[in-house]
Amino acid sequence: SSYDYEHKQWEGGKTYRFMTYSDGNGALNSEDVTFVSAYDDNNTTWGLEIEDYVAGAKDLLVGSTNGEVTTNSELTNHTTVNLGLNHALSRVQFVFFTNIATGCFLKIQDFSVDAKTSGDLVVKNSTSSAARSIAWTPKTNGSYHFTDPEAISGSTTPDLTDYDNTGYVLLPSTINKVVYEAYVIPQSNADLKVSITIQTLGSDGSVLSTIPFENISLNLPNHDSWLPGNIYSYQAELGTSSHDIHFSTIVYNWVDDSYGD
Repeated sequence: SSYDYEHKQWEGGKTYRFMTYSDGNGALNSEDVTFVSAYDDNNTTWGLEIEDYVAGAKDLLVGSTNGEVTTNSELTNHTTVNLGLNHALSRVQFVFFTNIATGCFLKIQDFSVDAKTSGDLVVKNSTSSAARSIAWTPKTNGSYHFTDPEAISGSTTPDLTDYDNTGYVLLPSTINKVVYEAYVIPQSNADLKVSITIQTLGSDGSVLSTIPFENISLNLPNHDSWLPGNIYSYQAELGTSSHDIHFSTIVYNWVDDSYGD
């Protein structure tokens, strides 16, 4: 991505403030993005604001320099600007696996999560701290739709610590699990629900059963909100005779994908 900066060269003895973003390696509409040069009378806090951002398939990165950048009068002390970046969204995964006998298939259909799908973002930086603050105001009610239903077949129970988390991935049937994910607006998950339909198919493709599941809770006792920069991995086992779905959950940091509690 690129930006248009009105000053084309450094000026000696000046102080500069930088903020940046990347929306899936692209840019947003300029009218939705505002750089705020100062939030307080002391001129110590500045930031970036994005209005009406719609989440879903893109990773939104935001960043800035660690504090201000000041040049000396001879312009000999700066040639590049180092920008630190943070994930502004939450990343939510759903991992479905099965140990049903080979020859049967489970098909995932009508999979959606009712939640806030848009919001306003304020990212602030300060002369007194190297840490950026990321604050969302969730706005529009909607649904995140996972539109890549596929059959998954089973032969062995998978190792859940070794799955692909690159996005909308159907894993090989020998691993017998499927991973869906989306980038979502950080928000409370206390009242969020999942709806999904599971079909059991015979080896010839005939439909053996169709079971709809609605209002499955995504509330986490120790994590009552989706936070920026976290990955929330909801995992459930599907079987041919199951009439309920219960998710177990792993929460870990997006920076290094290291597992948390």
